[in-house]
Amino acid sequence: MPELKIYTVKDLREWIEHGRAVEGLSEKIIAPHRAYAIIHNPYVKDDDPVVAAIFVDGENAAYTTAFPEMIEDKRYWWFSTLWCNPEYRGNGYGLIVIGSLVEVYGAEYSLDRWGANEVVEIFAYFGHKTTYTHRYALGCKIDKNTTKGKLVAFARTTQKCLHRLIKQPMRRDEYTLRYIPYIDMQTYEFIKEHKGDDFMLRTHETLNWVLHYPYTYSAPLAERIDKTLPVFKAETPNTQLFAVQVWDKEELIGFYLMKQNADVLHILYLYYEEAQKTKVFASIRDHVKRMKIEQCVTEHKQFAEYLRKAIYFPKHSVHEISFSVPEGMELPKGGRVQYGDGDCFTA
Repeated sequence: MPELKIYTVKDLREWIEHGRAVEGLSEKIIAPHRAYAIIHNPYVKDDDPVVAAIFVDGENAAYTTAFPEMIEDKRYWWFSTLWCNPEYRGNGYGLIVIGSLVEVYGAEYSLDRWGANEVVEIFAYFGHKTTYTHRYALGCKIDKNTTKGKLVAFARTTQKCLHRLIKQPMRRDEYTLRYIPYIDMQTYEFIKEHKGDDFMLRTHETLNWVLHYPYTYSAPLAERIDKTLPVFKAETPNTQLFAVQVWDKEELIGFYLMKQNADVLHILYLYYEEAQKTKVFASIRDHVKRMKIEQCVTEHKQFAEYLRKAIYFPKHSVHEISFSVPEGMELPKGGRVQYGDGDCFTA
């Protein structure tokens, strides 16, 4: 018979920080790095359920996780993962694990972003409405460990070299940068003043949590790791998170949070003085060039259009990203959703 188990923040802390066994809780359900991040979320309490899993004959059949965020002085919960063993699909286990946490938090305080079709259907069952926002991917990921990938990489390099020969030299924009280890009050005040028509504003504490407790970490010899987690692994060959201020002389004109995964760059948050946006965009452009980025991903349409003109990418695509909210909450209408909203910072 299937058995449902619910794990709290305290359970995760006992397992991760104190090395004490908690029945059923292991890397097969949640990567330790993710568990460590969740227990350090600024809004969790020890008795909060954050992981739900179903076991069949002792084998993990499905699981999901969640973490809280403060929105208008109320805790809302983002569902971060849903996995179901292919052998057990069709049994409604996804609905059960998500539903077990929704029952605790209340459907009116449960949110989901970037969910698979099955997840969107589950939240529709709870009365949620879903809209879709655009994510722009310039370039493409290339697996250089395969023969096909090596050939594609060579072709892309050749295309770029030919394009550089016929393209006019890029103008040099005057700006300076500061890479910051935490988001201080000056930076957060800048974010608040320049959020424009953003649908939501993350709290100061949440933004620093995202920066200081990433869900992934660099593991240069990742292929040597004995992987036990089916999906949502934490280790990747090369990943870094950068918090960047852009300055024009003594004036702060921009801030962004960007995540590098090998040769892919994700622009998670982007704020700027409208009159100075070209300099801010140019600073990201220069990162793309210096870091030899093959693909840049953003949800900022203006920046995507700028980068397509500034740098040659052989391919580009637009993806629709789901955003499911309870019936009583307004959906984004014309407003902008930042790439890092929801749990998308885990990309």
